[in-house]
Parts: sequence; C-alpha cells; structure tokens
Amino acid sequence: MVNQIEVAVCKDCGQGFPAQDVSRRGLCPRCGLARMYSATNQIRNKCGPVYERWRLGVQAAKGAK
Repeated sequence: MVNQIEVAVCKDCGQGFPAQDVSRRGLCPRCGLARMYSATNQIRNKCGPVYERWRLGVQAAKGAK
C-alpha cells in the first residue's frame, strides 16, 4: 500500500498544502503570518476591525458600556 499524503486547502489563498502544514483555522503558514502581522499593525495603529474588536473586549472586561 502506498502512503498517501492528506492535502488541505488554505481558506485564504486556496492553495493545497500537506494537512500538517495548515493551521486549525485553515490557513497556510504564509497566510497565517500575514494575518498575524495585519492584526498586530491594526492594534499598534489603533484602527481597523481587529482593534475595534479588541477594544470592545477590554471595555466589556472592565464593565464599561
């Protein structure tokens, strides 16, 4: 019997990768890093949807409305 490699598709770029290289969220390493850098920049610059979601979470944790 021949070993078959499972292939998973990245949900951002649509390319096929070995299943062990795709994250639990369905991203390849390149797209995962790109999203991480984007989120970091949004929080650093205090603008964007990631920052707004983070800000609302912090306010909710503090009990603010």
